[in-house]
Amino acid sequence: MIRAAAGPTAASADDGTTTARLVTALRDLARHTDMLRPEAQVAVPGPGELRLPQVCLPRDAYFSAMEGVPLDKAAGRTAAEIITLCPPGIPVVLPGEQLTEPVLADVDPSAYDLLLVPGGTLNADALRGQDAATGIVRSFASSGRPVAAICHGPWALVEADVVAGKKLTSYSSLKTDIRNAGGEWTDEPVVTDDAQGWTLITSRNPGDLQPFLREVESALAVTTQ
Repeated sequence: MIRAAAGPTAASADDGTTTARLVTALRDLARHTDMLRPEAQVAVPGPGELRLPQVCLPRDAYFSAMEGVPLDKAAGRTAAEIITLCPPGIPVVLPGEQLTEPVLADVDPSAYDLLLVPGGTLNADALRGQDAATGIVRSFASSGRPVAAICHGPWALVEADVVAGKKLTSYSSLKTDIRNAGGEWTDEPVVTDDAQGWTLITSRNPGDLQPFLREVESALAVTTQ
C-alpha cells in the first residue's frame, strides 16, 4: 500500500518559541548598536569647494602639449580645466595663429622691473622673429634689469644676441643654439647668472616652475627695493 504524503509541516523557525528568542536577540542587539564600528567615511569635495590656482597671463603667452595618460594608469588621476585670465586689450589666439595687432610695439620696456619670456614651441619660435620682442630683450639686458625665460623662451635671447658669456638652461633641444650663440648651457632645474651686469634666470620646462618662480620672486625683491 502507498500512503499519501502528509501536508506541509512547520519549520523550526516558525514555532512560537524560536520566534520569541529571535525577537529577544534583535532587541538586545538594538540596545548595543553604539558598540558597533561605524563605516569609514570619505570626504568628497563638492564643486564649490574645488579650487585651482589661476595664472594671469595672456592666452597667447604660453602653450604646452596635453599630457597623455594611458587608460590603465588613469585610475586616481584628477582632470580639471585650468582657467587663464586674459587682461583687457590682450588678443586671444590659438596655437599656430599669428597676431596682427602691434602689441609688443606698444610696450615701453622702461615701465617694467622684470622681463619674463614664456615657453611653448610655437609661440617662442614666432616671438624670436619679431624685432620688437628682441628689442625689448636687449633693452632689459643693457639697462641691468632681470630677464627670466623658461622652456623654449631662451630662443628670443639667442636672437637678441645677449647670451654670450652667460650660463643658462632651457628645453634640451635649444642647447646647440645657445652654445652656438656663445652661451654656456647646463641641464639644471633653474640657473641664475649675474654676469655682465644683469640677472638672467632660466629653467628647462614647466616641471621646474617652483624653483623658477622662487628665483623670479627673489630678483623682483632686489629690483624693487
